[in-house]
Amino acid sequence: MAGEFINPLQQFLDSKAQGCCILDGGLATECERFVKLDNKLWSAALLLSEQGKEIIEDAHLRYYRAGADVGISASYQASIKGIMDVAHCDEEEALDVIKSSARILNSARAKAWSEIQRSGNRENRLRPLVCASIGCFGAALADGSEYKPEYKDRTSVADLIEWHRPRMECLASLLSEGVVDCFACETIPCIIEVEALLRLIASISTSSLRIPFWIAVTMRDGEHLRSGETFRLCLETILKLASELTISNQIIAIGVNCTNPVYVEAALGIIKEVFQSGSGKNVNYETIVYPNSGETWISDSHRWLENSKTPDESFAEYANNWHHLGARIIGGCCRTSPDTIKKIRENMSSQRVYDIS
Repeated sequence: MAGEFINPLQQFLDSKAQGCCILDGGLATECERFVKLDNKLWSAALLLSEQGKEIIEDAHLRYYRAGADVGISASYQASIKGIMDVAHCDEEEALDVIKSSARILNSARAKAWSEIQRSGNRENRLRPLVCASIGCFGAALADGSEYKPEYKDRTSVADLIEWHRPRMECLASLLSEGVVDCFACETIPCIIEVEALLRLIASISTSSLRIPFWIAVTMRDGEHLRSGETFRLCLETILKLASELTISNQIIAIGVNCTNPVYVEAALGIIKEVFQSGSGKNVNYETIVYPNSGETWISDSHRWLENSKTPDESFAEYANNWHHLGARIIGGCCRTSPDTIKKIRENMSSQRVYDIS
């Protein structure tokens, strides 16, 4: 495709700016501090009321204030059918709800950036980004299928492409408006869905609309996706398809999320091996990691297993190690909080990851 494509994360990764990019943490679990989210839309249910929208925007704002360079929208579990079922609306209205997730995040970004500038911006922070979340099909099933993706055996790449298309296209329309900066294809549990997303983005992309996106898969251990497929095969598939589909330069990062922190180091080792191998030697992808707190979700009873959380101090120490191992885009997922993100930023600043003099 013609024209130069610029990674929107690059400004943060430039050693003269920061050298690392900090993501936000768990959105739904942060909102659950104030409201119960026991429904098929999870955090996206809050998009259906004015009070809910305020709760979401306040959560985004807390993350930006804590030091997040990138906020991720509340569209992770926002499926069109799910919204239509819960809100008793038509498809067009459901798409408007999905768009509102990005607009709310953009509003929080504007407020946070205004605060940062008014305060004198003593840390030389850059204007934060807005990232649209594209969650997996399993998330919309609202039964924990992103962690046990049995649907991979009864669906096709074509089916998944058509399921993802309306949400992807409606959020992509906000790129030209400056509302959205990039996309997070996140918590993807199986290779068939990785392929579907890559093919979908290729089909949507044109010379005037190119979607900057990252791919983050969720893993059951340090070597395997939740599906049981190897992470190595997943990475090799991404590299191969991205080249074939000529969308390599639209991939702004590859990595893992919603994975126990103890598995991230092994995953980073596999990323390094694949990226330095024959299949990856001609690419220069950034590595992204934003694991969960380490707590286990009990889907049958809709609760988190107690006493399994990684303390914020330990999570931040992990983050420093991940950075040393090659990850330059780091944040948190479920059950991490603004306090977690604040600790990560403080620790990295003290370790001189940033140039904030």
